[in-house]
Amino acid sequence: MSLVLIVWLLAGCADPPKATPGHLLPCPASNNCVSSEADPSDTLHAIAPIAPPTGYSMPNDALARLRGIVLTMPRATVVGGSATSLRATFSSRIFGFTDDVELRADSKLRVIQVRSASRHGSSDLGVNRERVEAIRAAWVASFPADPSGGTTAGQAPDPAERAAPQPER
Repeated sequence: MSLVLIVWLLAGCADPPKATPGHLLPCPASNNCVSSEADPSDTLHAIAPIAPPTGYSMPNDALARLRGIVLTMPRATVVGGSATSLRATFSSRIFGFTDDVELRADSKLRVIQVRSASRHGSSDLGVNRERVEAIRAAWVASFPADPSGGTTAGQAPDPAERAAPQPER
């Protein structure tokens, strides 16, 4: 029993996976990973890439914005990256399990490819999918509400704008 515990603890010391140039690592068969590069028919693992809101193009500072977003999230650490990628780890609140997040700028498709995976276990209870969706929501909120320069999504409008009813968008 002690040997099993020691092996399990040492396994937690493994280095995070390395991104394959030009692609994200594929998800394992287990239910603890999501990836925008997974086959769309693989509903267990597939998730949409991160894209700018309708009417916007991919900003030049996309990865810098995403880095800032990731760093505001609880128990997140940026552990690496390049001009076209970002790698981060997230630790679970109670047991300190580590999850790896990879973001890769896909200049051909003009999106950010994303992968979030738990290092341990066979299920993450949806944590990785929720994390990617939280990153996506913060990303979309970082753009003005409309391409012509309205208020930033998620921000309260200017007090003068509150006086007049606004059309729904």
